[in-house]
Amino acid sequence: MMFDPLTSRYLKLLQKGTLEELTPECLYDLVYSSFDYEILKKKTKGTYKTFSITSTLLGLSSTPLSNSQITSRTIKDALVSSLFDTYGSRPDVEKKEPEVPFFVKIQGREVEVYVSLISKTSNHMLRSYRGPITHAGALRPTTASLLSYKSGVSKLAQAVRKGEVDGMKIVDPMCGSGTLLFESFYLVTGCSPYRIWLEEGGIPVWSRLGYGDLEECKKEVKKREEEGSTFLEQGKVTFVGNDKVGGNLKMVRESCEVLGLRGSHFNTHCNGVSKFTFDAGDEVAISLCNPPWPEGRIGGDDPDLEGTWEALGEWSKRNLKGQEMWVLAPPTELSGVLRMKAKRAMKFRQGKDELRWSQYLINK
Repeated sequence: MMFDPLTSRYLKLLQKGTLEELTPECLYDLVYSSFDYEILKKKTKGTYKTFSITSTLLGLSSTPLSNSQITSRTIKDALVSSLFDTYGSRPDVEKKEPEVPFFVKIQGREVEVYVSLISKTSNHMLRSYRGPITHAGALRPTTASLLSYKSGVSKLAQAVRKGEVDGMKIVDPMCGSGTLLFESFYLVTGCSPYRIWLEEGGIPVWSRLGYGDLEECKKEVKKREEEGSTFLEQGKVTFVGNDKVGGNLKMVRESCEVLGLRGSHFNTHCNGVSKFTFDAGDEVAISLCNPPWPEGRIGGDDPDLEGTWEALGEWSKRNLKGQEMWVLAPPTELSGVLRMKAKRAMKFRQGKDELRWSQYLINK
């Protein structure tokens, strides 16, 4: 999920290629024969920087390349073999703090290899609002950012800024530790979630914007934050989070303090979804939700899973008339329990699971 609109600006394209067939063998051959290994070389002959590989796969369901872990391993094997066969030595893989983090996007037959411009001590998942303790089923921040973006919160915010829409509300009826809401906050306001890196001096280049100086980066981030703060103070955007677990809401409120979000910007409620009441008023509302998952998966500890999903469907019909709801569903029949037909769905793979980010138009 490194190709969301926020993270992608920190990636530099190294090379492109086209697969003859969608097979691991063809991918191996492409990487082996054409991979740019110069970036891995150290000054001492025969030594290399550590590296990692993360794959994002688009449109590859039901193909031999549909598993991102297997695909990443294939790319790694081809890269290491190419270097060893050419120079007689091989680089080491380092997953936690690689010196060169590679990101590979495969869309159809097209392969693009990127390198991160973030220093090796920086973590793409790092957020200032996230403390050492978070919800067991919390989404990765970059995944939540992409899902929020795909739901259209950025476009809606632009419409509010232009006066085309009076106001907007983003609500999560099962918010957990609030990751979807906080990533939506970044998208709506234009603030950078990576300010914490700037404070640590972790970004050597801001390539897309053309800033090669750390101080220039800091000025740009400060400017965006001031503009975002001014936008929030207009009172036209409200974030609403509900969860039945008080401990989750405690984490949400602590995150609000870190981000400087007051009650007028961010409202929290502690109820089961069936008792939670939400009123969009005359504003446009979007509900984003990552409901509990089946047992055996992360966060899958709800004893009445079908009842919870059914309650979510009933809640949306009562509280979101004329609005829309986006729901993240695992590969089960749970989405059918909502008793609503999805307008559209975005499919993507995370680990071994194929997930769906589905849009429901409520009584439209």
